Amino acid sequence: MKQYFAIMVLCLTVTAGCASSVEDRSPKELLALTVSGLSGVDHYTFKGTTNIATGDGMVIKPLSFQGTVKDHERLEVKSSDIGSSEDVIHPLELLKQIEDTASAAELVPAESGNTTAVLLVKTEEKAAAEKWTAKLRSEFKDLQNSMPLAAGSGIRQQSTKAETEASFQKEWQAEITRSGRLLEDMLSTLQVSSTYKLIVDKKRLLPLRLQEHTILRYKTQGEQRQESRISDITFQVLSDAKQK
Repeated sequence: MKQYFAIMVLCLTVTAGCASSVEDRSPKELLALTVSGLSGVDHYTFKGTTNIATGDGMVIKPLSFQGTVKDHERLEVKSSDIGSSEDVIHPLELLKQIEDTASAAELVPAESGNTTAVLLVKTEEKAAAEKWTAKLRSEFKDLQNSMPLAAGSGIRQQSTKAETEASFQKEWQAEITRSGRLLEDMLSTLQVSSTYKLIVDKKRLLPLRLQEHTILRYKTQGEQRQESRISDITFQVLSDAKQK
C-alpha cells in the first residue's frame, strides 16, 4: 500500500512539474517556445481571413485563404483572390517576426484555461512601420513594372497604334511619378501599431489561432487618414506530422 501511494505521489509530482514548467514561463518565453514548437512540425495546415478597412469602417480588400506547409518550409496557398496568394506569408515566418519585434507580451488569464494560454503581443511601432513601408514600396514597384496596353491598340492602323501607345505610355509614366510622390509623402508620416492575440496549446506548445489588429495612420495631400488590417488565422497539425 505504501509503495502504491509513493508511486501515485511521484506521478502527481511529475504531472504538476510539467504543468508548472509552462505556467512559470513569462509570456515572451511562452511565445518563443510556441515559435520553436511550430518550427519543429513538418506538416500542418492553416486557414484565415484578412480585411483592410478605411477609417469609416468600409472594407476595401477582403481576402480569405488556406494553405499547407510540408517539410517545414514548402508552402502552398490558395486564396479568394489569385493575385493575392503571394501576399500570404509563411506562418512560421510571421510568428518569428512577431517574436523578434515584440515590445510587450502578456498572458490573458480570463481567456486562458487548463489546456490553452492566450497571449496578447504588441510589436514595436518602428519595426511595424518599417515592415509596412517595405511592403508598400514593393507593391508599388510591381505596379510600375506592369504597364497595361493602351485601350484599342490592337485594332488601329500601325501609325495610329504607335501614336496611341506612345501617348498612353507618357500618361502612364506621369501618373506613376505622381503616385510615387504621394506614396513617399504618405510613408514619411506613417505610424503603425500592431497587436496580436495568440492562442497556444499548452501541452504541445503549438499555435492554435492567431489574430492581428493593425492600425495605420498617415497623411496624404494634407489630410490625416487611417486604415486598419484585421486578420484571423487558425492552425491544424495533421495526424501524419512529425514534431521534433
